[in-house]
Amino acid sequence: MKLLARPAAASLIFFACALLCPAQSAAPKQQQQPSPPALALGEWREFAPAGGGFSILFPGTPVPATSTKRIDDRRSIELHAYILNRPPLECGVAYADYPIRVGDPAGARALLDSAAKAVTMNGGQLLSFTEIAHEGHPGRMLRGRRATGNILRAKSVLVGARKYEIACVTPPGGASAETLR
Repeated sequence: MKLLARPAAASLIFFACALLCPAQSAAPKQQQQPSPPALALGEWREFAPAGGGFSILFPGTPVPATSTKRIDDRRSIELHAYILNRPPLECGVAYADYPIRVGDPAGARALLDSAAKAVTMNGGQLLSFTEIAHEGHPGRMLRGRRATGNILRAKSVLVGARKYEIACVTPPGGASAETLR
């Protein structure tokens, strides 16, 4: 699966876990590293993590963060996130395999719709939420305002039992169309 991230999505440290793990709202732990200087838009590079099954364009090399999250009393998932903070843009991609029945439209809808609830869990506001398809797979696009005022954009796609999420966070009113390209 090839995802071109003109980052049409949001901040993964804060919400990747919440968007990918509907039963959890805690963010995966990540080592704090100073942010390198922003890259020019022409310097976006392809990133394809081993085992991820996708490639994406990033304005630099993201930092990996993996965590295990419980989704109910008996089951847990492993969340794989890759985050890059290049002010004014914070972007990332994440994926997780869910114990859902493949081909179950109701289960797919519930898993994808959980992203809207995650945005409002921590004082955020959902601004738009749209049902989409990516290469024939069900997905969602959302736009929200975090409690900090920053704008979150996210795209999630369910391929079989694996949910992929790309996201970006920008300052309120601070992202130009060129930055979001």
